[in-house]
Amino acid sequence: VNHTRSRKKEETLFNSNQESVLKYYQSSENTSLEQPFAKAVYTSTANFALFDTPERSDFFKRVNFKPPTRQRLGGPLLEDICKEIKTQVQEVVDNTSGLQIVTDGSANMTKVHIENTSFLTDRVSFYHASTAIGFHTASVHFTYNNVVKHARELTHGNLAKWASYSSDTCATQKSFWEIMNSTAETKHVLTVPCDSHGLQLIFKDLLWPGKDNHRNSTSAMGKFFKSGTNAVVSFFSSSDKQLAI
Repeated sequence: VNHTRSRKKEETLFNSNQESVLKYYQSSENTSLEQPFAKAVYTSTANFALFDTPERSDFFKRVNFKPPTRQRLGGPLLEDICKEIKTQVQEVVDNTSGLQIVTDGSANMTKVHIENTSFLTDRVSFYHASTAIGFHTASVHFTYNNVVKHARELTHGNLAKWASYSSDTCATQKSFWEIMNSTAETKHVLTVPCDSHGLQLIFKDLLWPGKDNHRNSTSAMGKFFKSGTNAVVSFFSSSDKQLAI
């Protein structure tokens, strides 16, 4: 009887230890899967709630994976993946011989003005930064200092790698191009007006030839674009917002 009791106690202890070891490895494996899962969520630009469905929960249970909470996805995991991606992107910049920088102003959800900076290399576009401007209009000197600052960050101070700069065609940007072309460290940079704005100007001239000269004549080409299946152009021309094509 004592031998049987001792044997049962040993079996219970063994099973308990086995469960502890299993839980440890399951927990360790779950943690190791969190980062690739988080990266998949971020790069898919999916809403975190997308994974809170009964079907997905059932799937995660079947593969013995517990997805990270929204707090972890929006906190430490986001910080870790962001640092990892920034390092990878910087390696791309370091290995390129020419960098194209693009900026554009916009407003965030609270209507505060921000200036977005992106760059292209080898025909691939990367987001770099958003600079808060507030409720004020960015001056040409603010824009120049902001863009050059980001260019220095990306090139580690080697502005010779900065090949071109693209922006919209507002008065501030035109003045900015003049400053770039007259400054020794940036005069080599090719300034390129934004294509979408250029297309808008082309369509404006087609639809309202001579409008800039206060004439309201309409050409045959303008009539063609305003009729039939080309009504979409009329929508663009009558919109009070800047629309890209």
